Amino acid sequence: MKIAKKILFILLSLTTCDGYCQNLDRTFYLKFEAIANQEKSAARLYQRVDSIKQTREPVNSNIKLVYDRDVDFGYTHRLINITLNGTYDYHINLLVHNDTICLSSVLYGQGASIRYNDYDRKSNILRNHPKIDTVKAIQYLKLRNAFYDYAKTIDDLKNELNEHEMFGLHCGDGANETDEARSIDSLAKHKQIAKLREMLVSICSETQAYGIYGYMRLKKYAFKITKKDLRIFNYLVNRKTHLYECHGDIAGVFPRDGYIRNKAY
Repeated sequence: MKIAKKILFILLSLTTCDGYCQNLDRTFYLKFEAIANQEKSAARLYQRVDSIKQTREPVNSNIKLVYDRDVDFGYTHRLINITLNGTYDYHINLLVHNDTICLSSVLYGQGASIRYNDYDRKSNILRNHPKIDTVKAIQYLKLRNAFYDYAKTIDDLKNELNEHEMFGLHCGDGANETDEARSIDSLAKHKQIAKLREMLVSICSETQAYGIYGYMRLKKYAFKITKKDLRIFNYLVNRKTHLYECHGDIAGVFPRDGYIRNKAY
């Protein structure tokens, strides 16, 4: 009987803790979302998020600007990673122009990892409500659509900035060719230009990197690339950026002084 009571007590404690942790997780999320909805300055947003971090366990709490990468025409994509009490992890995505926030999006994350597990993906689908300055977002999209000759929408902007793909051609202990690399090579071999071009013009930088690789494979198979696509390709291979990628068994965010300057190609 005593054993049964102990087991019941443990189960009740775990259930209570699980509910409390989920509520606290949600509370932090809503705090960051409120800041993101209120702030127009990227610098002030970072300061306010940092002030919340300072009220948590100092040893186990951290805020980090993962990257501030060029996404053309003076706009940058900023990713902020937040960890509180060593347990609660969040990402804030920003589209910024001269410190002015054009789009902000708060996501559940996995610490330093940019990729999301199934639980986080489902939570983000249910709870993610990006704040968009429609006028500024449309200004960006007009410039971008004219350059890339592609009709991206505000929904595309929101979805592709939140995408968080990993770029990798050779990953794992043996640096084996990835499924993505094989798939892209197959698309190039069979001249599936529309699919490769869709990657090339993506707002997600990692997807663009796969598009660049696809066009390099097209060149290998002696396919003649249009002047329009060649102009975009030549621009992108020399654009400085940061990519979330794998090198063998190491994964992380790495600076790129132009996409093409990497042995993986």
